[in-house]
Amino acid sequence: MNFQDDAFAVGPPAAPGNGRELVPAAPPAPNSLTAVEQSRAVAEVQAALVVAATRPRAEILAERKIIEACKRVSLAETAIYSYKRGTAQVEGPSIRLAETLARYWGNMTYGFRELSRDRDAAVSEVEAYAWDLETNTKAVRQFQLRLFRDTKQGGYEIKEERDKYELIANMAQRRVRACILEIIPGDIVEAALNQCNLTLAGNEEAPLKDRIKKMVTAFEAVGVSVPMIESKIQHSLDTMTPMEYRQMVKIGAAIRDGYTTIEAAFDTGPQTKAEQPAPGAPAKKPQEAKPEKKASEDPAAKPAQEQAQTPPAEATTAKPDISRPTLTAVEKELSRLGAPGQLPPDLAAEFGTGDPSELSEPQGQKALATLKAMKI
Repeated sequence: MNFQDDAFAVGPPAAPGNGRELVPAAPPAPNSLTAVEQSRAVAEVQAALVVAATRPRAEILAERKIIEACKRVSLAETAIYSYKRGTAQVEGPSIRLAETLARYWGNMTYGFRELSRDRDAAVSEVEAYAWDLETNTKAVRQFQLRLFRDTKQGGYEIKEERDKYELIANMAQRRVRACILEIIPGDIVEAALNQCNLTLAGNEEAPLKDRIKKMVTAFEAVGVSVPMIESKIQHSLDTMTPMEYRQMVKIGAAIRDGYTTIEAAFDTGPQTKAEQPAPGAPAKKPQEAKPEKKASEDPAAKPAQEQAQTPPAEATTAKPDISRPTLTAVEKELSRLGAPGQLPPDLAAEFGTGDPSELSEPQGQKALATLKAMKI
């Protein structure tokens, strides 16, 4: 036997007359490939910091490039999300816009990485980050994500690696967006949002009718039907205004990025579905049929019914009408916003009507102040 083998060493005698025993040698040295990768990663970070320090960004030029990028219709249509939270409409820059800001701002690195995974508990620990190499400012978000999917029939653990990655990437991108917006100056973000709104308002490359068709096709792909859209804007798609079109585009971006759901953005309850085939006609027919049935069943009740119907009519006529100067000012603001004669969906829902001539004077004053604060 060769006692000088690499895996063993010769030890002292175990006991008199028993010869020598074999003892395990020292553990092998750390893997050299791991050390090389660690050194390479450190060198890359150091090189990026040196380049950022020697070639600082030109902020004026970077802002100009961001504004020019926001003039592209394809970016503007996906740059802003919008969803309803309670009674307020929440809007903000989407993930796509945040990535564009970081790319043109320069000297930045951003992304996410999976730190660990507990396979027994099906939980991953993920880190999202954005790093300004020039100022050495870093924004980090760490969170734990359960690899589990909820359905109406019950939840289940995700098994496929591809599905796991897609879930992690979807959740991590929202944190990446927050990190990027923490690094980019707020006035740059605000200027980009304003330019995207101007781009959507001034997009005359295609007729509004064609753009609405394209929007409907995109909504139908995710399960939103035409009656649901018409219920949201409270009238037919044939009379959709440019302002309503822009609002629906933002809602679509919010659904796509996961900030809201179809159920939250649109009324998908059973009552709405029952009214969808004919939103206007069914509401009138029951109102006309009910008095006729009651009158035929009890003729003596006719005078009582007429008396019961009289007070609402008096209350309606007693309602103060909007003054002509206020109505003219409201219609002027609506024309400026590209929606003549039709209030925005949020105001129409608040006042119970989209026709400005049906408002009272206080409602007209409130609508006028809200419209003046809106930007095209």
